[in-house]
Amino acid sequence: MSQLKFDDTYLICYHYNQYNYINHNSWGVKMLKKLNAVKARQNLGQLMNEVALKEDDYIIERAGKELVAIIPIAKYRRFEKEEQQARNNFFKMVDQMRKKVKDADAEVLDKAISEAVTAAKN
Repeated sequence: MSQLKFDDTYLICYHYNQYNYINHNSWGVKMLKKLNAVKARQNLGQLMNEVALKEDDYIIERAGKELVAIIPIAKYRRFEKEEQQARNNFFKMVDQMRKKVKDADAEVLDKAISEAVTAAKN
């Protein structure tokens, strides 16, 4: 299989939640690859194989602007699960807050909210 010609390659190391994920390949470092949309379209099958089999990550650009990321399905499912957990945690927190203030005076709550908004803006 011939290699695609990439516009740019960047070492990517990022922090996500409480864990450090460092991408790697056979040399111990996995490169985030950027590819323009035309090359991605022309080499879609090969691109899919590299993502699926080698677990490479790609950023597809059009006119020099990043548009989409192509990542392995396992990574997508992990992100999807983490997003759902974060959403569930948020709504649990909202429910807890509602329970705490259910008997509170509406005027007192409105005043507290207004003060918090003003403080956050300053």
